[in-house]
Amino acid sequence: MAVVSILGLGLVLIGRTTGTSTTEAIVESGAAVVAIAPLDPAEIPSDDCVVQTPCLRQWYQTLAWEIGPEAALQALERHGESNPALVRACHDTTHSIGEVAAYMRPISEAMSLGDSNCGSGYYHGVIATTTTKVAPERLVDTLITGCSVGEGFARWECFHGVGHGFVFAAGGDIYRGIEKCLQISVDYDLGACGSGAFMQELAEHGRDEKYAADPYIVCKNLSKDMNIPTISGQCYDMLANIVYIHRDTPEAQFGECNKLEEPYASDCHSGLGRARFAGLPFKGAGIEEYCDAAGGGDKSTLCYEAAFSNTSAYYGNSEEAASHCPELSTERLRTLCRTWFTRNPLG
Repeated sequence: MAVVSILGLGLVLIGRTTGTSTTEAIVESGAAVVAIAPLDPAEIPSDDCVVQTPCLRQWYQTLAWEIGPEAALQALERHGESNPALVRACHDTTHSIGEVAAYMRPISEAMSLGDSNCGSGYYHGVIATTTTKVAPERLVDTLITGCSVGEGFARWECFHGVGHGFVFAAGGDIYRGIEKCLQISVDYDLGACGSGAFMQELAEHGRDEKYAADPYIVCKNLSKDMNIPTISGQCYDMLANIVYIHRDTPEAQFGECNKLEEPYASDCHSGLGRARFAGLPFKGAGIEEYCDAAGGGDKSTLCYEAAFSNTSAYYGNSEEAASHCPELSTERLRTLCRTWFTRNPLG
């Protein structure tokens, strides 16, 4: 097996020797980012590779270099039809394809090749890599220009990826990342950037001890310039995930929401619904048990609607998610469920 580093790009090319499987080559390399040639697009990663995130990421980075990012995304979709485990891991794999696309294409073109499936992993990969290859003084303008070509949810997810990238580029400093988001003038885009920045904080520091005493300490310490509804609302919504991590029971979790003034209490109730049911299929009894602990009325409704949103993302379309509405125990909840999916179509 031959290994060659490409200086300046942080990539490693691994060539397969005769008699060595692609999976063996990837697992043996231990490299962070890998490109291997040739690789048959019809070849599906082995079960051993699928359960190892580094191997799986490198497999699809390899494929993206060999056949292009758009074709690699299509191959991943086909592979997922044969192995459902690839669907569950698709955020990481699409993220790795996006990383390669950012090296191969201008950002606007790279962004146009993917979509928001798999938790927008592809967009996040493009943005994260762009932050490492563009001069700091050009980063904000480059990312804003690249994302402004999109519309609707795709545009939101692009700017959400920008938020991730800004915090990443700031060495994990959430406040410096938000400062960069504030250079975005369109409120919709600014909110998306804020959501990505706070998600990056969650990913990097969500289990830190500083959050044990007050899960919303970051939101409460936003500077005056940052403490505007578009940013602070995203903070209380996204960092409800940290409430979920550091408080053991639904009562304690929703109790944190009840300590807040409006509109942040509502953001917290919605955020907990998203946190609890992230990446899960629709289970009516489970949704009811959790969201009813919010205390009923508007508080529980916000939780329910957030849970519906996550199940829609799980199935990839609203129609399949809505087919589970009859699982809810009351006609009021079934109507709420059907109405939400009608008003918020996906797929």
